Amino acid sequence: MPILFRTNISDMLVSKGAKGTFFVIAGEFAQLDLALMKILGIASPFLRPLFGSYNTLVRQVAFQQNKSLVLWDFDSEDSLNATVKESEGFYAAAINASVSTLLALNHETVASTAQELIGYAMDALQAANYSLVTVAECLGLEPYSFVGPLGQRDTTWFCPEDDSDD
Repeated sequence: MPILFRTNISDMLVSKGAKGTFFVIAGEFAQLDLALMKILGIASPFLRPLFGSYNTLVRQVAFQQNKSLVLWDFDSEDSLNATVKESEGFYAAAINASVSTLLALNHETVASTAQELIGYAMDALQAANYSLVTVAECLGLEPYSFVGPLGQRDTTWFCPEDDSDD
């Protein structure tokens, strides 16, 4: 179940003093926006387009929703069935190329990514003196476009079962 992997990755980030940003696919984004506002009183200013694909319409919708489109500059290729070893090689090549920043795309819905690759990537990046930060920190932007009061729990607070992949 993907939510379990997301929790594992979040726990790894905390244990290594690191931060990260999770994105949801477009079909879930309206639901997530509503849940974040209703429960936590926050709104995210970011949207990762599905498959990194966008056009004028996607840009217009993002603008209307007060969101900035965020794309990655590194892909572990886990969604393309790369093995953990192959993905580790992609990370090693990026580190060896001494890229100044690395906005990585990994999928928490892939078990081997959550259980093996992320730990390797965090260790390798930190050993190479990269700072593991949120997208907002990397881009020098505010993490929320709105911050309000926490919501009061009611019967609408639930998560439907969903085991779909990104």
